[in-house]
Amino acid sequence: MGSRHGIVAHPRDVGRKQTLMMNESTMPGDIGFMATIGTGEGEHIWNRMAMMIRKHSLDVRLLMDAHDRRNRGFVDVQTFRRSLCYAFGNQWIELGMTTAEFNEICEPYRSRLPHAKGEPDAFIMWQKFSSDLQTLANTRRPSVDFLAKLEEVERNEKIDLELQAKWGIDVFTLTSALSAIKDRLLTYNTSINKAFQRIDIDNSGTVNVSEMLNCFKDAHIEHIVNENTLNLIMGYCDETGDGEIDYNELSALIMTGDILSKGIPEHREIKVEPRVGRKQIPVSVLRKAQKLIVDKLLTKFNTVREAYASSTPTAAAPSTARRSRRCSSALTSWSTLTSTPG
Repeated sequence: MGSRHGIVAHPRDVGRKQTLMMNESTMPGDIGFMATIGTGEGEHIWNRMAMMIRKHSLDVRLLMDAHDRRNRGFVDVQTFRRSLCYAFGNQWIELGMTTAEFNEICEPYRSRLPHAKGEPDAFIMWQKFSSDLQTLANTRRPSVDFLAKLEEVERNEKIDLELQAKWGIDVFTLTSALSAIKDRLLTYNTSINKAFQRIDIDNSGTVNVSEMLNCFKDAHIEHIVNENTLNLIMGYCDETGDGEIDYNELSALIMTGDILSKGIPEHREIKVEPRVGRKQIPVSVLRKAQKLIVDKLLTKFNTVREAYASSTPTAAAPSTARRSRRCSSALTSWSTLTSTPG
């Protein structure tokens, strides 16, 4: 009978149900009925572990070493969790570590962060972790290296929050986009610069968001490389705000290992250039083609209409003459249409 009939389930039954739902990744601090008032209650997780080590004279360096059979100095996350549980032994439940706290102590010791979905998780540098923790327990003060790791984690968290506030994009999405762009460009090209030369339709020496989107439209990575992420990446290079980026500078940005070391650019909307026709030609390309045609025609003739009229034979059919007049009219109209920014 449930509580809706006025009968409350016995705490022991609730505990059994929670136990059945537990798995290897479940931490003692996540289970309410396992909560106890233990050593260092209310203290930060690092202080609780240090106090537990001092109280029971533990050496986590030796205890955790048993799980690194090849003595590489790093293990996967699951093995690190098991080794930590083994090191604290019977005091593991009393420690009451939560999943959030476990992730917090892992963060400074990850070997690398995955840059895209599907990439393997980072390894944990357990030897550095156990050395820093043992030093904290023995001396009651953190080492310089340990403090530097914590500062780096806090700095990365601050950057992530600032990036989300300004652009609505987190660090993982940004690094995933850069990794996807780099892999895509190098798939059929020997260098990033040569890839951008193929993207640069109008041979202007610059690329824009429209050209980049056109390049990646068949790559099926629009969930990562889209207008939002490209605007952010372009923001690092586009000092004038016109949306045109020198691809030498952009390639250097993509190849860099730490883009966030350059800070976070201010958010600004970069207009996506409109495209026309069945082949979706960018307006800027058509403008340059129109200007080139007009300039070429006006070198010998006074007007565009005169140029087309002279190219039409006198004995040509009336339909040919009409086509020439329509072409001249269309070119003139296009000149008027594109005289103002689109």
